[in-house]
Amino acid sequence: IPIPGQSAVGTVTAKFLVPTKQTQITIHEWLADVETKPRETYAKFGVVKLYAEDGVTVVRRYDLGEIYPTKITPDTLKRIDGNAAFFETVEFAISYCNVTNG
Repeated sequence: IPIPGQSAVGTVTAKFLVPTKQTQITIHEWLADVETKPRETYAKFGVVKLYAEDGVTVVRRYDLGEIYPTKITPDTLKRIDGNAAFFETVEFAISYCNVTNG
């Protein structure tokens, strides 16, 4: 299934902007759960939407089942509009994917 950023069958890779303030579970805590807890407690469901150039129209929708992080790689510090931003590359395992247009 052609998912943008796909690195291998059953995985998807995404860039993640590390927030300066976090009120919900962090990606690192989620990965720790994967390493220590039963699958039914950490596997989640997610939706990825691919938008047209207008930024409004959904071109394709990916419903992802049993998704969870498998690897986190820190990237270099980057400057955006004069502010320092820290990004990470996160690889997710995906058990299944349903693709629909629009």
